[in-house]
Amino acid sequence: MGSDAPFHLARIESLNQALQMGIFPVKVHPSLAYSYGYGVGIFYPDFFIYLPAVLRMAGCSLEVSYKIYIFILLLELFVSMYVCVRKKTGDIHLALAAGTLYLFSYPVIDGIFKSFTLAQTQALVFLPLALMGMVLFVEKDEFPWMLGIGFTGLIYSHALSTAIALVLCFVLLVFQLPKWIGKKKKWLYLLTAVAGVSGITVSYWGPMLEQMKAQSYRVSQPWTHVSKNVLALHSALGKSGVGIAILLLSCLAICAFVWNRPCKSWSGAGYFIGGIFLILLTTNQGFWKIFEKVFDILQFPGRLMGAASVLLIFAFAVIFTKNQSCVKWKNLSLGCILVLSVVSGLFYWKGNEMPVRENWDNRNICEEIAGIGAGEEWLPAVTTRENLQQPGIVVSNSGKSYIGEFQGRELVVRLKKEDAPYQLPLVWYKGYHAETEDGSAGEINRRGSDGLVELTDISEKDAVVRIWYLGTPFQKICYIINVCAAGTILFIVLTARHRKRAMAQ
Repeated sequence: MGSDAPFHLARIESLNQALQMGIFPVKVHPSLAYSYGYGVGIFYPDFFIYLPAVLRMAGCSLEVSYKIYIFILLLELFVSMYVCVRKKTGDIHLALAAGTLYLFSYPVIDGIFKSFTLAQTQALVFLPLALMGMVLFVEKDEFPWMLGIGFTGLIYSHALSTAIALVLCFVLLVFQLPKWIGKKKKWLYLLTAVAGVSGITVSYWGPMLEQMKAQSYRVSQPWTHVSKNVLALHSALGKSGVGIAILLLSCLAICAFVWNRPCKSWSGAGYFIGGIFLILLTTNQGFWKIFEKVFDILQFPGRLMGAASVLLIFAFAVIFTKNQSCVKWKNLSLGCILVLSVVSGLFYWKGNEMPVRENWDNRNICEEIAGIGAGEEWLPAVTTRENLQQPGIVVSNSGKSYIGEFQGRELVVRLKKEDAPYQLPLVWYKGYHAETEDGSAGEINRRGSDGLVELTDISEKDAVVRIWYLGTPFQKICYIINVCAAGTILFIVLTARHRKRAMAQ
């Protein structure tokens, strides 16, 4: 499969296993990292893959669960772009064309069928909503619901895509400064939206920041550098870019803008410049080399192609709808666009010789697939795969080994007080808990040498000890805030709808 296939399929399967153990929400996936437990749920949002995980619980195969999820994802991608363009232009046919263009764009096809960048592709659903939401916030005197929905979805999809969207929205705000800087109402709307999004997503970013404060992770030791992954110009304009259809149509649109400037689609020209700038930026090794320390976490400049696709589609739609010569031949033009989109997508598919996909249902997640990703980013900085080779084996301070048994989410083992401390076969994240048969808690710490869980002491001389990831008090506070924020937003929405209906009557 694609480069990220083992990682994301392991996330889905291990999430299913964790749910069957009665764990919810799942922050540490017990079956990953060779059963040492991997805190991928803390750092990589699991929100949208609960669907395929629940389908697995219902008896669907991993393949079928994934295909259902992807079908819904493709529908979301189309609807997202359709809604944005329809809201901006008011043209239903143009919105349909834009949705089709987006669906057959190279970043979407590559992310789903080749590179398997599942979280990044999920983020492409919300990127148009965030960017268009910011545009409409500046242009209209109304609450930025679209902006809030966009960033909520981005945060629950992919952290890096959220950062890209934040930068682009900031640039949009700066360029439109005169339209909003002096309006107190817009400031109030923006701050309220930020507070709402922060509250409804705190269950993700709150625990993540807590864990990052507790220890350093291998993400701080990048396995690749952004300057080494720049694209060649022909690749950025070709098979590694946004797609032939988007590039061609946006270029034709900007030519129409230059030829017929009375159409006044200056915002469309701005989107075009932004999209082309992002494409060219992926090829500029000098830029990435200079700012490598700042942008190294991006890893691959090609991640910007999704945002470039969105901006170029916006450029095409805005210029097209305001250009009278385009409107005159609208039906013929839109028909050609639909055909071109499909042909472009099929050309990409054929040109990349998509391989037949392997059925992963018979693979053993715990033994064959570590599920920790190529960069192993969310292991503690001192932990390596070599430290994860004895699942279920507890080692005492004197070197004596005890065989533990995994019973659901718990590691159960009989230990002696005099042999403490014990090295447990678990990767340490803040929130592990140990308990003996009489309910007494054991003392849990992190081993500095390998980043594994250490049981420092137990209350009884000879006791059966159960160890599991319980979570932290701060996590529970974040969940409460999240639920309260969601309830408040729902109440406000329902109240607003009720008032609107009452005024209409």
